[in-house]
Amino acid sequence: MNLRQRTIIDMKTQNLKNWSMPITLIDPNGIKYDTDNETGEDLKAIQILYDYQVENPDTGVPMTIKEPVVVIALSSLSRVPQPGERWIINIPLSPSDPYTLSPYMITADRPPEGGESLGFIRIYPEKADQL
Repeated sequence: MNLRQRTIIDMKTQNLKNWSMPITLIDPNGIKYDTDNETGEDLKAIQILYDYQVENPDTGVPMTIKEPVVVIALSSLSRVPQPGERWIINIPLSPSDPYTLSPYMITADRPPEGGESLGFIRIYPEKADQL
């Protein structure tokens, strides 16, 4: 096993155990993914960021964007969302209430990023009632 493979396994094990939150995914055909194929545990996000900082292009000053970013280990998914597909992703509205899930959408406007290099993808969901 090479270092990259070991890192992917360690990242999934440590982050799912210590930082993860439950999520569900529903693919464009209506199939629900909520079980981790390897362990039989609930599908969990490695991390959900509820806000992030970017630089304001006009002023150069950092600003906070209040939108979720969901990070999922590829090894947890039997089917990976592809660019251009519309998926439903149910995520917690808050880290303080991780079991109350709210519907969001994965859309072509902001496709998933990441992949093979470190074994996870980042999803930029949009609130379902906004679509």
